[in-house]
Amino acid sequence: MKVGEILKNYNLDVLSNKIIKDEKQIEVITVLQSLYNKLCKNVFLKDKLYELFFINRSNLKFNIYLWGDVGRGKTYLVNLFFETLTIKNKLRLHFHSFMYRIHNELSFVSGSIDPLDVVAKRLSLEYKIICLDEFFVSDIADAMLLGRLIEKLLFYKVYFVINSNLPPEKLYENGLQRQHFIKTIELIKLKFIIINIDNFVDYRVKMLKDAGVYHKIDEDNIDRKLLNLFIKLSSSNELIKNSTISILNRNINFIFLSGDVIWFDFHQLCSLPRSQNDYIEIAKIYHTVFITNIPILHEVSDSQVRRFIALIDEFYDRNVKIVITTFVDIENIYSFYQFELEFKRTLSRLIEMKSVDYFSKKHKN
Repeated sequence: MKVGEILKNYNLDVLSNKIIKDEKQIEVITVLQSLYNKLCKNVFLKDKLYELFFINRSNLKFNIYLWGDVGRGKTYLVNLFFETLTIKNKLRLHFHSFMYRIHNELSFVSGSIDPLDVVAKRLSLEYKIICLDEFFVSDIADAMLLGRLIEKLLFYKVYFVINSNLPPEKLYENGLQRQHFIKTIELIKLKFIIINIDNFVDYRVKMLKDAGVYHKIDEDNIDRKLLNLFIKLSSSNELIKNSTISILNRNINFIFLSGDVIWFDFHQLCSLPRSQNDYIEIAKIYHTVFITNIPILHEVSDSQVRRFIALIDEFYDRNVKIVITTFVDIENIYSFYQFELEFKRTLSRLIEMKSVDYFSKKHKN
C-alpha cells in the first residue's frame, strides 16, 4: 500500500526520536490524509479505516474535530498535517487568536447588512483550510457568533481541522445563555468527524522516564540535553526564547516557552518576591516546568527556601511534571535545622515526582 505524505513525515519524526510511534496516531493520520488528498490532489482515496467513521457514502465528512487530554499528541498531529499540506491558502491559529481576528474584522464591516457573511466570504477567498488549536469557548461573545461563523465558512467550502481538550457536548458548559450554543454543538457533530484520542499512549511519560528529570549542573552537555527534551515535550511548534509571562499582573521572565511547557531559572521563581498564588497560577497553566540552577538551599535566604517549598507543594498538588538541575544530589539540597520538618515533606514529594506513577498522573489545570 502506498504510504501517504503525512505518514512519511510522521515516520521521519519517529526515526529522529522527535516522537514515539503510536498506532492510534497512525489511525488519525489516515483520516487526515483523506483531507490532504481532497485539498492537495482533489481526490478521495477510499480507505477501510476512513470508512469506519461513516455509514454510507452520503455521510462523507472531511472536517475533523480531534479531542482528548493533554499529552495525547493532538497539537503535534494538527501541526504535522498543516506543515505537510502543499497548498498555500491555509491558516493555522490558536483558537483565541482566530476569534480575536474575527472580532477585529467584524468591527470594520459593522455597517454591512450581514457583517459575519462578509468576513466569512473574505476568509474563504483567502483560505481553503483553517486549523484551530486548543478550541475552548469561554466568552459569551464568541459563543453567540461561533455557530453562524462555522456554518458560513462551511457553506463557502472552507474546511476545518480543530483540536480541543473537550468533546463537543462539553464545550461552553455552564456558560451564559448556553442554550443558544447548542446549535453550534449539533453543527459540529453533523459536519465534523469527531475523534477521541484519550486512549493514546501519553508519549511524554516515556520521554520523561527515558531522559530523567533531575540532573546535576556539571553533567556533560546538560544544556543541550535539556533543550532537546524540552522541544520533544512541548505541545506546540512555536518556541519562544527569553521573554516574559504575566501572572496575576506581574511579569516573570522565562528562558523557553512552547505550548504548555516552560523553562525558568530558579532565581526568577524563588529569589524574587513571589506569592503562593503565583505558583498556583503557573501550576494550572503548565503541564511541565523546567527549573534550572537550583542552589544548595541551606546556603540561601530563608525566604527563598520558603518559596521553593511552596512552589513544590503547588506543583505536586496539580501533578505538574518538573525537570530540574541542581548543584548537588536532590537529597542533599537542604540540610539545615530551621525548615527540617517542612523540607522532609518537600523532599518526599520531589522523590515521588520523578517516578513513572507520578508522570502518568493527569495534570490538574
